[in-house]
Amino acid sequence: MKRQLPALLLLAAAIVGAATLCGCSDSDNPIKKPIAEHILGKWEEVETYTKIDGEWVKDKSPEGFAENDHYRFLPGGKLIRSIEDIKRSMVYLMNNEWSVNESNHTMTVNEYEYTILRLTDEEWEFSYEPSIDKETGEVVEQEGKAIYRRIDESKKCLVEKMVGKWKLSKRYVRKDGEWVEDTQDLPDECWREYTEEGTSIHYSRMGSEEKKTDYKAWYIFLYARTGGIFGLGTDMIYHLHEDKQLITFDGFQMDDDNTFSITYSNSFDFDEEGLKENGGSKEVFVRE
Repeated sequence: MKRQLPALLLLAAAIVGAATLCGCSDSDNPIKKPIAEHILGKWEEVETYTKIDGEWVKDKSPEGFAENDHYRFLPGGKLIRSIEDIKRSMVYLMNNEWSVNESNHTMTVNEYEYTILRLTDEEWEFSYEPSIDKETGEVVEQEGKAIYRRIDESKKCLVEKMVGKWKLSKRYVRKDGEWVEDTQDLPDECWREYTEEGTSIHYSRMGSEEKKTDYKAWYIFLYARTGGIFGLGTDMIYHLHEDKQLITFDGFQMDDDNTFSITYSNSFDFDEEGLKENGGSKEVFVRE
């Protein structure tokens, strides 16, 4: 029995060593299963990388901008994404569909496929193949990967805070270079609703006359970062109608989570690059 002991010890050591190697591999790149359950919730982009000459190189964020890119995975394959487009200084919401392949650790968002490299309770890492223009064959986007961190559902960026129904509180007109409250001819009912799908509804009623406009998309341009349009320190909000003929582009300012104001484009003097001395209007909306 004594002669068998070294062999048994070697066997035990081999088993432990193998288990240790497997354990390191799993702990380095764990993927919690089922993926479809553990991916649910809200995630915020932390880092992105581009593969250059076979090596992952961390991307640099453009100076002066804090990027916000949130994914909120909901049951049933619904994905709400809030995006800050740094190049165009705009933020908007996108409504997508998602699905996962549990066996090969891939996720499909709309028509794009991503490989899940890691998924823990707090972090999610995925990679994607180069994007190639089908007509020219040129590489539009290099192979890349991203790391996201789980965040609380209550953490919201600007466009996420806009989701909900808002009613008209006050209206102002421009007189002698000042904003003066206008209480005449106010509608009996006036509200706007912004949805997480990225659409909006504008409604007003005066007596029995109703007006309702559905917009298929809305965006906020973050011009206040650079002084705002004409140096007025305001962002701009853009609404696009289904027929693409009805477009609004007005000044926007969110005073707090429950109040925002719209300075209509008729208030701007585009020749003088400022607000008109007289004419134009501004409305204040409060959350219902």
